[in-house]
Amino acid sequence: MILRYSGSYTVKIEANKFSLELVGWNPPLLALTAPLDMNDTYRKVFIARGLDVDRVDDLALDISYKFDPDMLCIVLPRVVGSDSLDRYVDLSLSILNRVGKPLMILDAGSVSNRSIIEGIVERVGEYELMIGPADMDNYRTYTALASIYKQNLLARSTTDINQAKQLIQLIAETGIPIERIALDIASTGLGLGLEDTYNLVEQAKLLYGKGDHLLSVPIAAFTWDAWDSPEVYLDGLSISKGAVWEMITASAYILSSADIIILLDPEAFLYARRLIGMLSSAV
Repeated sequence: MILRYSGSYTVKIEANKFSLELVGWNPPLLALTAPLDMNDTYRKVFIARGLDVDRVDDLALDISYKFDPDMLCIVLPRVVGSDSLDRYVDLSLSILNRVGKPLMILDAGSVSNRSIIEGIVERVGEYELMIGPADMDNYRTYTALASIYKQNLLARSTTDINQAKQLIQLIAETGIPIERIALDIASTGLGLGLEDTYNLVEQAKLLYGKGDHLLSVPIAAFTWDAWDSPEVYLDGLSISKGAVWEMITASAYILSSADIIILLDPEAFLYARRLIGMLSSAV
């Protein structure tokens, strides 16, 4: 998969095969998240890291300038009024133009979000984004957008490797080249089933190593669910414990050979970058 904008950037995302010795390992890309509708926990995390939270486009620019992630992940609000659609399209395009980095733009589960994403991809010109997530219920909508506007697609399956393969097959049958598809196998965080999703990523990578073409797509793993673990809130929100929970989650996905890791906390992001650097120097 290649994300590009003429004259600005070209980012290639290569799918790894699982290897305990990291033979032929391509270090995963690391993304940081800028949610367009911040909950209280996320706001406190960003403030603790010295980031500007007054405007989301300023936050995105601050994240990009201070931490230089490979990508940014924009998460749309779960509920959007019809009168706010254009505002969120303009805000997302402002982030894209100001930051100048590859973007992943994710629907939070509402039909309005898909209208926002369509409004964005209509106007991005040469930018190649990753949009989604496309699941078994909505993949036709997203494959249409990805096909018309030549965008990349994030597919999201349940915790079932066979459903993941079926979803990739269905998307490919609509005419989307498999090289434009990435897969999230229901990734989650420590305390919320991480061991299951770690095993799924590892299984997908092992099957790819055995020649399964449907699983040759890059695997995306999201770590921000670690902040929803009950342990992070035993005595009220603990920023330090949440950071550790997300660091452990990121470590698991790095070691499982995931190809794109999307984090929330910049401190966890810096830890993941250091771990990747250590592993790369050991190969």
